[in-house]
Amino acid sequence: MKKKLLLISIIICAALFITFPSDAAGSKAPPSKVNYEGYTLNRTSYTKDGVTTYYYNAYGGSYSGEGGVIEFPSEYQETPVVRIYGFNNIPSITGIIVPEGVTTIEGFCHCVNLESAALPDSLETLSASYYYDKETGKSYDKSAFADCYKLTEVNASFVNLTRLNNADNSKPFENTPWMNEYKYTHDPVVLGQILVDFSNGDLVIPEGVTFIPFSLISYNDTITSIHFPASYVERITSGFYDKNLQTITVAEDNPRYYVRDNILYYEGPNTEYDNPGDILIDYPAGNMAESFEVPEDIMNLGGGCFSANNSIQKITFKGSEIYIQEGAFNNCTNLKSIVFPEKTILYASAFKNTSIETLDLPVGFDCPWYGSSGGASKSALSATS
Repeated sequence: MKKKLLLISIIICAALFITFPSDAAGSKAPPSKVNYEGYTLNRTSYTKDGVTTYYYNAYGGSYSGEGGVIEFPSEYQETPVVRIYGFNNIPSITGIIVPEGVTTIEGFCHCVNLESAALPDSLETLSASYYYDKETGKSYDKSAFADCYKLTEVNASFVNLTRLNNADNSKPFENTPWMNEYKYTHDPVVLGQILVDFSNGDLVIPEGVTFIPFSLISYNDTITSIHFPASYVERITSGFYDKNLQTITVAEDNPRYYVRDNILYYEGPNTEYDNPGDILIDYPAGNMAESFEVPEDIMNLGGGCFSANNSIQKITFKGSEIYIQEGAFNNCTNLKSIVFPEKTILYASAFKNTSIETLDLPVGFDCPWYGSSGGASKSALSATS
């Protein structure tokens, strides 16, 4: 009898140590994939300091639900839902209700019968994604709710919205009745901390904006002036290519951007290439001066910073060191002469479509991306032009 009781006790004790898959802290892992009302909840996780946290992404690929108004869950088996994606081009969806806790939405573009969207205060990011249009036989890369032609009601504060992923698609509500009406009373259009749209001409970016999609302010020949607020400090990685841009101004209390003689600079160092000194971001394409001397404290020319200026003919450098990024002088059709400083580092193609025929290269010229320097630098320069 004692042996039986001992055996039972051992079995009970062993059972206490049998568990389901768990994280480092010992909590039970939820199912990795769940079919939920015609779409999928995909489990994902991250581990920090030995503790694994689980959450779900709601994915609409191969959606088989009834359509109508979809009310997404805030959690499944006590595991939060934080991202919704892949619901592009589903005509049966007429409305969505997204709960608090969801931080990212991508992929409701071209839901042609979507009429309403209730979005949470927790929303931080809107992202772009592709959809295939059977009528045109083409694929489109669009942001969030673009091409939802019946979307008239958006209930959202956007209080925590700070980011557009894939910012080449900068208009998350493009071609929607809601945005068309919203623009009448909001110009520029700002959602959360993001500049989303504006009328042509003089652009005054409102205070509070921290994110500007590059595609929104580049290659836009209708822009004649831009003003940057103190709140915008993220580094712009390329010039604007705006042919009629003449004036750039910056709020005096902006901690990173500043303007000298109508030229936009960014306080360095250039962390992208680990270079010292400040960065020339944009020399306006509408600047009519024929020559320019880069100031001594400017040691970086940003990508495309002079590009599309057809007045500039000669550029010199007051300092002894300069780092030149891709496309810095591209499409400066009348540029004939550049006098480089003693130490010149060229990172990529920078002289396409200029009037430069020959260049006198200093001994300290280097083109590391093409594996050449010193005596081989001329062949490298030819390869990049």
